[in-house]
Amino acid sequence: MGPDVRTGLVVIGVVLVLLGAGLVLTLFILSGGSTTTAQFRPQDPNLSPSSSQDWIVPGPIGGSGSVSVSWTSTGPAGVALWPTTTCTAPGGFCPTGSPLINWTAAEQGQGTVSSASGSAFLLIVTNSGNNDLRFSAVISVSYTPASPVPAWSWGLIAAGGIVLITIGGIALFLGLYLPTGVYRDPNAGPVAIRHPSLPPDDPELESSEDSP
Repeated sequence: MGPDVRTGLVVIGVVLVLLGAGLVLTLFILSGGSTTTAQFRPQDPNLSPSSSQDWIVPGPIGGSGSVSVSWTSTGPAGVALWPTTTCTAPGGFCPTGSPLINWTAAEQGQGTVSSASGSAFLLIVTNSGNNDLRFSAVISVSYTPASPVPAWSWGLIAAGGIVLITIGGIALFLGLYLPTGVYRDPNAGPVAIRHPSLPPDDPELESSEDSP
């Protein structure tokens, strides 16, 4: 293998490895996505004793994410974040199952549901005291948008990138480490190979024999 062939293999190998790595890196960038956070601020400036108020909180886009609740009130209150089911209520959602976060007769609270799923939640506040109270809360819903690359496309692109990296790595190895002379030009003439048992050529002896 001549130097030109080896140099060509190195160049081709580098190009293929870079292309394959670029495909894989781009795929992971597209698949990762950045976390998006939406905030909601429910408030009630005058909640009467023994009465309740509720707010619909949109769930994470894509179906799963995290929900954080931070709230304060001027009196004891019962506060709960509920999963929902669709119903005929004015807002179209009713609480179902058990509350995801719950406080009883408290004046403030903080909590997070790390794995929350659903199209909507209900924040329900009940005045547990004997006086009107002022209630305010901040609800943060965080989620990571789904990958724009379908699963089958993801697999094809990943496989293509791995194949390019593999072929490029083989070409680089051959260009850098394969000894020269491994492959001969098929159009070259025969090469005479001296048998090891014969004595080495002596140019001076041949010159003396040829002189008159």
